[in-house]
Amino acid sequence: MSQKIATILFFLTLIFISFPLSSQAYCEDGSESSIEQYGITWTFDGEYQCGQFVNGDYWVVDEGSGVNVVSVYPRMAIANKSDLELNPSGYLWYDNISEYWCISSLKGSCSGYNWRKYDSNPEGLYEWYIDDLHKVDRPDRAVEIGNATRTFSNAQQNGYYDNNDFFMAAGSSLREYDHGPYVISGEEYNGKQVYELGRILHGSMLNPGVGTQSYDSKTSSFDLAGAVEFPFLIGADKSLVSSISQIKAECDMGIQGPGAYDWTGACDPFYSGRPMIKTATVLTIVNSAPESGTFRPAFNGNIKNYYREADINSDLIKNLTPTPNAPQNIAYYERGLQRPWLMHLSDAVARSMHPRLNMFDYHETIFSFLKDAYLLTLLDIPDKNNLINLLIQNGIDTYGLVTNGWGSSAVSKNQVLFACSLLGDINMCNIYLDGTSKTSFREDWMTYYPQEGTSNLLSSVVAGNDVKPFKVGWTGEGVLWRQDPGSASEQEHLHPSEWSRLQTEAGYIGGGCKHESYRNINSANWPGIAMVALSLGGREKWNHDVYFDYTDRWMLENFFGEHSAEMLEYCNSTGGTYQSAGSAFATEMWHAYRKNFGCVYTDFDSITDSRIYECAGLTFSCNDISDCSDYPNQMALEYDACSLSCEETIPPANPSGLTIY
Repeated sequence: MSQKIATILFFLTLIFISFPLSSQAYCEDGSESSIEQYGITWTFDGEYQCGQFVNGDYWVVDEGSGVNVVSVYPRMAIANKSDLELNPSGYLWYDNISEYWCISSLKGSCSGYNWRKYDSNPEGLYEWYIDDLHKVDRPDRAVEIGNATRTFSNAQQNGYYDNNDFFMAAGSSLREYDHGPYVISGEEYNGKQVYELGRILHGSMLNPGVGTQSYDSKTSSFDLAGAVEFPFLIGADKSLVSSISQIKAECDMGIQGPGAYDWTGACDPFYSGRPMIKTATVLTIVNSAPESGTFRPAFNGNIKNYYREADINSDLIKNLTPTPNAPQNIAYYERGLQRPWLMHLSDAVARSMHPRLNMFDYHETIFSFLKDAYLLTLLDIPDKNNLINLLIQNGIDTYGLVTNGWGSSAVSKNQVLFACSLLGDINMCNIYLDGTSKTSFREDWMTYYPQEGTSNLLSSVVAGNDVKPFKVGWTGEGVLWRQDPGSASEQEHLHPSEWSRLQTEAGYIGGGCKHESYRNINSANWPGIAMVALSLGGREKWNHDVYFDYTDRWMLENFFGEHSAEMLEYCNSTGGTYQSAGSAFATEMWHAYRKNFGCVYTDFDSITDSRIYECAGLTFSCNDISDCSDYPNQMALEYDACSLSCEETIPPANPSGLTIY
């Protein structure tokens, strides 16, 4: 099958997954005994009042006795915990020459087990795969199909898929509507892909916390104890998150190996560490029918706050003139925000949990998507209200995430600030000020002033950095970037000729040059996000001023133009994303409108160790600002770039003694 045909079939599949079929139940402010969304069906013990939130997710009313969810399809691929414990794991082997199969409990050996060659499968009910892409004939003689059970006809350790692609282990006896406790996951042996048995699929969680997941055992931090077993009685103000696992590959990436489609239709690698969940959605149990225009409460944690479209402060919504490269396909961004983002694993391991049909998996692509989506909300364009609503819903979910634990490192602070600013929720907006947020953000730990450096590697080249605290970055800048705090991860206080010391003395393979490549990956998508936060008055709530200074430095410093010789000599680098905001659109927006939303960091005076800013056309150094009244204009006072904790008072037009640069 050609890649083109495969892509067309994928999008047809996506249509059927995204929209309920006529034979499947969904609810539009009525009553149903089952509800389907994105290929996931919840079945109840009777009819319950139900409806949809602003983003299309479903609610069901608990009328006092709870909502009895009898089953979820696809059902979690485990009959019960005792079956899982009794059935030993094994390995499925395929001999490429003889075309014989066996299953062994010993990796690399079929000693003591009979190799068996199977005939074709005339019923056409089953599918066998040698690997994630190549289908072969299925066994039929080893399988007996009864009215209520499916068992193996002999005691050999063999296995088969049922017609929903779930692998059933030898000796298991499961009801037809149960999917077996075992499916395949890939390893390579003698050049062939083989399959380790034992993967658990399609899990559901109730009010998931942060740090573990119970959706798929091939995803990081799996905890079977958190999985919901059905039937299950759920009371009001509870969120049931149900998932579909990505079982096998859907496309071939050549030398990169097997792949599976993401929500845009692109083929993305499918192996350990990459997303093993295909999609997920949320069913919320409420105590009464929410009024029309209600946002779904956050699904992480036990606190459920219900916000409404009517709460949105429309005065904060900007309507700027679009720039030439403004995206025209607003539906693309709406689709990328339509489904819930699962981000409740800590740091980078969350990548393996990000559902393929819900979101991008890597922080770079997530931030790139978000920055353009946020920037679109600033423009005077039609039909942007739905995009705003979806970004607010994403922010509500992020609020539930970060207040319950340390979530994914792909989370941006602006996700919460965008929602809380437009909804006018002061408590939500203060989570970065009062310590309520429990998540660490790359926007914070990666940006710092030189004197905040933690590295023990001193510089013999950069003046002032031969002792701590450090004074300046090697290019003369007063705001810096690092991969992480520590000697192995801070390079900008050192000259590039010293960057190899991060490897030789601190043990980081690749040294400072590798970090510089990561600086490009992270920094380019930040200026647009920072500008949107500033447009909502979010700088103080962000509680990390250096982030905004750093994004200004990134856009204004002619880094490669002035330092290409050092980059070529010490890092063999001939380019980068410097002075780009991650897309032509975002770069245009920054240059057109950044100065509308507060002071801009422009330079660093190494003689006085002072940062220099431009505010509404006037440029000044913090060395000249010792009191709030010294600020040259109202914008400078309100922005308070020199961190004097100023109240909003009107300063003189040109304070006496102030040097205007």
